[in-house]
Amino acid sequence: MNDFYIDVIYIYSLENLWQILQFLLILCVIFFLILVRQRLLLQKRVAPYIVEKQNKEHSSVVESWRRGYLILIQIVDDLLLRVIKNTEISYFQRYLGTINHSYQNAISFISEKILLLLLFFLINVFLQLVIWQLLAVYILMIIFIELVNYWRYSNYRKIIINEFAQIITYMNNGFRSGKSIIQVIDLLAQKDNLILSREFKIMQQEINWGMSVEEAFQRFAQRINIRDARTLVVLMHILNQAGGHINELFTAMQKRLYNKKEILLEVEAVTGGLKLISVILGVMPFAIVGTLYLLNPTYFDPLMTNFIGRLIILIVLNLYIVYVLIIKKLFMVVE
Repeated sequence: MNDFYIDVIYIYSLENLWQILQFLLILCVIFFLILVRQRLLLQKRVAPYIVEKQNKEHSSVVESWRRGYLILIQIVDDLLLRVIKNTEISYFQRYLGTINHSYQNAISFISEKILLLLLFFLINVFLQLVIWQLLAVYILMIIFIELVNYWRYSNYRKIIINEFAQIITYMNNGFRSGKSIIQVIDLLAQKDNLILSREFKIMQQEINWGMSVEEAFQRFAQRINIRDARTLVVLMHILNQAGGHINELFTAMQKRLYNKKEILLEVEAVTGGLKLISVILGVMPFAIVGTLYLLNPTYFDPLMTNFIGRLIILIVLNLYIVYVLIIKKLFMVVE
């Protein structure tokens, strides 16, 4: 009987706690809407004094939603900046200007996850779903978002590494035709088919503002964060100190990059089969577990209902993580 009363009190306390959390969430939403209204009013007051882009008189519905979303992100940023002083979070800093050109600082990537959490809580207030299941879905959503960001950033890195070799070729051909380094930078800034043309537009502006060419290249190498770009900056510094022909420097750099590309292609051809095998072995445990669960949902109950089973699951997950890290280390090719 005592155990029954204890269980009733425990359940009642949990229900009260959840009601208090819902009430606090509603207060947070009201406060958040007030901030949104203030930001919209401020934007409306400042809008007549802002020069808009041409041919943008009537924005689409998608663009309007995007602007509203960015306003929400900025409001959460302002709230977080009162708590977090360091906005250059190293993990998210690499995404700025690469896969995302809308955010102003790295803390915005944390703000979007907070907005997603508020959305999930609002869904739970109206639909009365199980909170633990909702939190599990939220965590899976965050993991999915981070995996997508990492995949996009990896593809971006591969693209700019390949484009950097093309950039060196364009610059070398420009120097051979008698163009100066300023003219070559202006020419590359006009090539809209290259992702790195945006970086050369930034270099063009920096040089027009009075920055030296060497310093502009140093900032360029810091932004794209490629070892070959840093090597080029060092060689240009040595060339400025010791003297020499810049076209010879870029000719040697071009040969080096293409030789390196040939070696990487040979390595990929040799390790392609092994990578495929490692991917199959990595996916196979999940495929087997999913198939067994579909055939017999109670098959894994002994592992879930006792301490030894949970310990076995934890050991297996750790072994799988070690396997993934070892495989990633073995097939890692230095830029």
